[in-house]
Parts: sequence; structure tokens; C-alpha cells
Amino acid sequence: MAKIELEGMQELIDKVNKLGAKGEVIKKNTLIKAGTLVKNAMEKKAPRSILNKKHMADNIKMSDIEKENGVDYIKIGPNKG
Repeated sequence: MAKIELEGMQELIDKVNKLGAKGEVIKKNTLIKAGTLVKNAMEKKAPRSILNKKHMADNIKMSDIEKENGVDYIKIGPNKG
């Protein structure tokens, strides 16, 4: 029976794990930045009246990052004030 000995596997595993951790940080930052852009656009385009009262644009909120079926997402929309 042949015996194979590999060197450097732990270093390779460590590098792959570090890449995964960096990917999670990048994904989180991207979701937050994209969500902020969408929220700002919604606030800008939401209808407002000339009356001095709360409007839908004043209540657009962005949730924390949520996860469902392995997919990360955020919710953005008006909240009841």
C-alpha cells in the first residue's frame, strides 16, 4: 500500500477559512450599503403633501440582516408611525 504525506495542507485550510470570513464581511457591508441606497431612494420618491404632518417618507426603515434558507437579506419599507 502506498503512503502519501502532504505538507502545507493546514496552511491551505487556514487560507480558505480566512477567505470565507472575508467574504462574510464583504457580503454584510454590501447588503448594508445597497440597503441604504434603496432606503434613500424610497425616501426621495415617496409622496409628500404640503401639510405639516408625518408622511410615508418619514417612516421608511431598514431591518437588520436576516437569513432564510441560507440567503441573507434586509427588509426596507415604510413602518407605521
